[in-house]
Amino acid sequence: MAPLDEALPEQDLQSALSSAGEGLGFCLLSFPIATFTGALAIGLWSSAPETSPLAGAPLWILLSVCALFCLWAVVSARSARRRLAQAGMPLHAVQRHISAMWIVAAVFMLAGGLCALGYLAVTSGPDGGRYALFGPLERPVPLAVTFVLYVLAGASLLGRNWMELRKAERISKLQAGREAADWFRQTHLHMAHSGREGVGVFVIATFMLALVTALGNGAQPQPDAARLTIMGLFALGSLLCAFWVRRSRRHFEAAGLAQEEIQGQMASAWRGGAVMMIIIGAGGLGLWILGQDVLSRVDRLWTLGTALVYTLAGIVLYLWNRPKRGLPE
Repeated sequence: MAPLDEALPEQDLQSALSSAGEGLGFCLLSFPIATFTGALAIGLWSSAPETSPLAGAPLWILLSVCALFCLWAVVSARSARRRLAQAGMPLHAVQRHISAMWIVAAVFMLAGGLCALGYLAVTSGPDGGRYALFGPLERPVPLAVTFVLYVLAGASLLGRNWMELRKAERISKLQAGREAADWFRQTHLHMAHSGREGVGVFVIATFMLALVTALGNGAQPQPDAARLTIMGLFALGSLLCAFWVRRSRRHFEAAGLAQEEIQGQMASAWRGGAVMMIIIGAGGLGLWILGQDVLSRVDRLWTLGTALVYTLAGIVLYLWNRPKRGLPE
């Protein structure tokens, strides 16, 4: 690792930080998805009839792909750790970033596992049998056991990395005065601007939540457990993205920016997301006008209400973060 008192060229530092961020981002997305898909495949294969589409070669192909992505995610995380160390980041700071990434991945695992268990608990057919993606389940217990173990694995990953994070933060407080000022500022600026990208993910998550809410309400009189589960996941994703963006403020503060400049940076990011929401909401209203003959009466009401609420939410978000006098754009 480069000595802390030797300032790395800013371009090389930003390049190393960007490369490490891409590796951590890939791990954060692929690891929970791959493990959840693998657990779902194993559970359905154990619970479904022998004629299930997952029986035989398709199951092993799917599990191999999931294992490959899990391995790729772990390798990406280790590569990101190495790049951060090469960029001059102290070992305790590297551990803090890696642990934070695994904590978020564990939260996604817990959310997915608990949603799967909740879906299994409330879903049943007229004959009392449990139903899943590939038809009725002859033995629902193996699927439930699989996701109980999956939730326990996520909790174990969360607990282990939470302890590592707390330990790294204690060391960071003790050694704060030894960190190179330029490295410290550039790193936090990079993380702050990366966190602002969460506004785009927030818009996508809220759009998907609005889309699922608007459509399919007239398909059946009773609430659909799968649909409610998907809505809950998108709502959780929107909330996590909001926290992600909010965390950028802390990085701006750590980088030494004035409060007025921080406020301008955050407001600018949210205004961009608000404009995207307004455009999407207006597009939804246009599609509602063109799709009158396709939608049922119930879906027409839900689609109109959802598009109006989404558009108004974008307008309110823009007005709340509109430029103020004396604040930088």
